[in-house]
Amino acid sequence: MLNFLKKLRNRQYNLSVYTSLFFLFPFFIRMPSPALSLFIKVRSYIRYKLGTYRAYIDRRGLKKTTIENIAGTLKMDSETANNIFYQLMYLEVIVERNAFLLDTYRLSDLKKYFHMKGEDNLQGALKKGKGVILPSIHSGDTMLFMLYMSLLGFNIYGFFDGSFLQKENLSPLEKLALLKDQKITARIGKLYTGGGLKNIYKVLNDNGIIVWMIDLPSQKSKRSGNVNFLGKDITIDTTFLEISKKTGAALIPCILTYDNKRDIHTIDFKGTLEPDEKTAQDLFSLYEPFIIKHPGSWIGWYIFDLFKSPETRQE
Repeated sequence: MLNFLKKLRNRQYNLSVYTSLFFLFPFFIRMPSPALSLFIKVRSYIRYKLGTYRAYIDRRGLKKTTIENIAGTLKMDSETANNIFYQLMYLEVIVERNAFLLDTYRLSDLKKYFHMKGEDNLQGALKKGKGVILPSIHSGDTMLFMLYMSLLGFNIYGFFDGSFLQKENLSPLEKLALLKDQKITARIGKLYTGGGLKNIYKVLNDNGIIVWMIDLPSQKSKRSGNVNFLGKDITIDTTFLEISKKTGAALIPCILTYDNKRDIHTIDFKGTLEPDEKTAQDLFSLYEPFIIKHPGSWIGWYIFDLFKSPETRQE
């Protein structure tokens, strides 16, 4: 019996979505707001108690490791870090809710949920006609952000690490690309390295926008660079810098924040950065205070093994 339970726990990465009431989501998302709000809170709490993330990256001890990562990195007590972990679980449930509802939102709906800062920085860069790369990190609700920008009329694409997205059976980005009833002209979908680079150049040549997640650690020696991030040296993929240099596309850091108390998403477009050898570190130095201030908006705490636990940080 004990052996069976161990095997079951080891296989929980295949069950975690269901154990957090995932299968009930389609029934609840169209219910009146109070019922949906209650369901989201219940589901967030279950996921928080189980310490599970999405099925394809769940692992044993995820909750404990994440809380240790947050507490050790931000030098805070475990109770505060525990509260941040709950915020992360809540954000993930919100992201999944919006993935289900992606094809039902209208611009009038999203204007209630979004607050935008620094739009002049983005508009100014687009006037140059060479496209824009938005180097971003895994924070907030990227899918809903891209839908919102599309409905505002921006030609926006998402670039994510191929190995990360291939583990999803159905990508909300693909669903978003198929929207026709809202007359979205932006082409949104998966773009990968290799053959995908041709698509990236085409987007930028059309003065489009690429959302590029740069907080995915790189194991490659080619097109990679080292940065110090929250006290740890990590290696990242720097392809976006090469493309910016080659095409003249503007680099505008983009920060997404989610406030779960007000259900408000904030988009902050920063000033343009020049692509040189210092740019990658400049970007992560920009994101660092954001994460310290809004640790519940950055899902990288538990997606990526960037940080050691407090017990091993001295090694």
